[in-house]
Amino acid sequence: MNNYVANSTSLLKTNANQTEQCGELLQQARDKEATEAIITAVKNLSNGNLEKIVPELLNKLSNYSGGTERESFKLSRLDSIEIKPTLWIVDKFIEVDSFCSLYGDSGVGKSFLAIELAACIATGTPFFGMRVKQGVVIYLAGEGHSGIRKRFEAWSIMRGVSLKDVPLYLSTGVISLIEPVTMVSVCRELTRVISETGNPSFVVFDTWSRVLSGDDSSPSDAQEGVKTLDSLRARFGNFSAVVVHHTGHSAKERASVL
Repeated sequence: MNNYVANSTSLLKTNANQTEQCGELLQQARDKEATEAIITAVKNLSNGNLEKIVPELLNKLSNYSGGTERESFKLSRLDSIEIKPTLWIVDKFIEVDSFCSLYGDSGVGKSFLAIELAACIATGTPFFGMRVKQGVVIYLAGEGHSGIRKRFEAWSIMRGVSLKDVPLYLSTGVISLIEPVTMVSVCRELTRVISETGNPSFVVFDTWSRVLSGDDSSPSDAQEGVKTLDSLRARFGNFSAVVVHHTGHSAKERASVL
């Protein structure tokens, strides 16, 4: 959140042409009310009443985590909590509104499995016999875009299922979860697609190191990337997310930072 306070401060010093861009920077993958609270507080700093402004800001942000609205802390008696049925995007395998990881050595077929999942969900094709909930699918590839397009075509030929007019979208260009300026264009493009198709059901991030565009072994970079990913999910319909992540070359036994 400190980065966004800093960006809000910069917003006050920009000229009219820069204001819109800075506003988008604050808005990307962040909750509208939290952003407005920060901007209002920064603008009021010129009045100099810090003893009043800071507590008000902290109070407004107390129900937010990384810009994502969350439920206020409370304790409920166990038998008063409603048990809701589990909803599956892939029956008995991947839940609706979930965050999963495909993790393993390089070359074991993680991307092929992710492509299978994406194509099956977009077309409504059972995934190895398991029923799927058909929906809009977005495949965010950090590299090898043309190669992934060929793999999807190979899937279509092998399965005998056409991908024509299917709500399946493949990214081109750079994505960096920890660079706000890059995420402005990502969010703008997501908004455009969603305006035409509705919120995505399933989004693949392939691979984590490429879409993070930072040091995936750094806890701080990984934490920032996960915050942005969670904020994207909150902003764009709580889609199910699958992150493709590979083991390190020197410490395969080490658990993923995710």
